[in-house]
Amino acid sequence: MKNILTPVNRCLFTFFLFVSFLLLLPLSVQAHPPGTVTLQYDPDAKVLTVTITHSVADGTKHYIESVTIARNGELVKTFEYKSQPDKKTFTYEYLIETQKGDELKVRAGCNYFGSKTNTLIVGESK
Repeated sequence: MKNILTPVNRCLFTFFLFVSFLLLLPLSVQAHPPGTVTLQYDPDAKVLTVTITHSVADGTKHYIESVTIARNGELVKTFEYKSQPDKKTFTYEYLIETQKGDELKVRAGCNYFGSKTNTLIVGESK
């Protein structure tokens, strides 16, 4: 069987792979999950405060696209977004009915890549 990869073809193939790698590298560097998801719950106001750290250059192109809230393992609601209000850290507030001892699990998802989840037990201090 004859080898079809001549030295010129090998060189072109290697060059193509290298250029492809360089073109895709910026996308992988920019894509990252949220850094932190901090939760606080005010039982009197019934308000869950979710503070998210997700550093981006442009909050309209790379942003937290969803915040999903579950109570005791049951989905409460998923909130969808098309941008994030700040390039680094921002806070959302949600009206959530709970009882002492309820587990609130919040997942913040990036529109490019990854997510971060945090859990809070109502009435317990960390």
